[in-house]
Amino acid sequence: MTRRRISVGALAAALLTAVLTTLFTAMLAAPARADVDPAQAVSALENDRLYVAPDASGVLSPRAESQVRNALQESDSPIYAAVVPAMTESEIDDFGEAIIKGLEKDGTYVILTADGNLRANSNVLDDGVDNEIAERAASDNEGDAAGALRDFVTLTNEAADNGGSLPNTAGTTALLAVLALLFVGGFGLFAFTRQRRRKREAEELAQARVVAEEDVVRLGEDVARLDLDVRDADLDPDARRDYTHALDSYDAAKTALAAAHRPADLRHVTTALEDGRYAMTCVRSRLDGQPVPERRAPCFFNPQHGPSVTDTYWAPAGGAPRQVPVCAADSERLANGEDPEARQVLVGGVRRPYWEGGRAYAPWAGGYYGGYGMADMFTGLLIGSALSHMMFGGWGYGGFDTGGDAGGGDFGGGGFDFGGGDFGGGGFGDFGGGDF
Repeated sequence: MTRRRISVGALAAALLTAVLTTLFTAMLAAPARADVDPAQAVSALENDRLYVAPDASGVLSPRAESQVRNALQESDSPIYAAVVPAMTESEIDDFGEAIIKGLEKDGTYVILTADGNLRANSNVLDDGVDNEIAERAASDNEGDAAGALRDFVTLTNEAADNGGSLPNTAGTTALLAVLALLFVGGFGLFAFTRQRRRKREAEELAQARVVAEEDVVRLGEDVARLDLDVRDADLDPDARRDYTHALDSYDAAKTALAAAHRPADLRHVTTALEDGRYAMTCVRSRLDGQPVPERRAPCFFNPQHGPSVTDTYWAPAGGAPRQVPVCAADSERLANGEDPEARQVLVGGVRRPYWEGGRAYAPWAGGYYGGYGMADMFTGLLIGSALSHMMFGGWGYGGFDTGGDAGGGDFGGGGFDFGGGDFGGGGFGDFGGGDF
């Protein structure tokens, strides 16, 4: 009998021990209920937008707490923040509701718990925006409580400025992506166009440089034939001055030719050649005892002929007759029904008049004729080529405006474009969301 009572008592003791152990373990596992007085928080938030509960003083460092407080004070949209110990969700909800009811101020309320929950409620933002802001601030600052609160303030202000909702960052990102693609594409097109233009300019420069070199050599030979000694005391002073001028212009043409890197640079060569050839013509007139000739545009058919002496009607094949400046020899040829002695250039292996040579010769021609009002003289001249555009489109003193890429055809067909191109009520949300 005694033995049976001992067994029952032992069994009861074992059961009691198991129950107590289970209860103790559950108490350890369950979060301790926070002892935070909402009235104390409301009293603090009346004069300060940040409340830190005494039991949560270690959540923010003194420096971080100061930064968060400054961000809240400087916020245009009213934001009230409370940092509290760890709480259950129901405790957070009750605490938050008590703050809103006690403070009675419109704004956005945010609670940060010691275990990392960030929950919000707002009566000034659109529904659900407070949760979205809390989730974004928390996810972007995992492990950084102060950073999460500062970002919460920033995002809340952005939403308030946007009428209560967050800006459409997806749309902005898409727009930036499109702009980036346009920039990359535009840069690629620009690089391709520039490369193509440089290649074409190199080809045109090589083509027209040959003609310019021939003109420079020809002027040098013509000046040399004068065979004058500027130190000769018997030489007419005016003839000496013009001869020196011709030599200087010849040197200037050689220098400009050596420095030419683009077709447009050749106009400086031919401008110097035109000036030197007129000076040489003046020297000859003075040596022959003749009056100095009027300064006129070079002979249209060949600028090597020197200044023109008259204007003569002339019509190319298929073109309307127009007056062109011609030298005495070409004027006589035309009067006799003969072809003028045209300046020939190499085009596709064939020698042709320069006005049929293509746009590569536009700057070369511009240096010769640009300063003589050719726009008026050649108005309406149509040669079935770019010559009409060459003569009365975009000319200023010194030649063509070739700042851009000539667009269109060439002297033998098409047209030039000198200067154109070739070319209220949501809920508090923790890191995973949630309602207040």
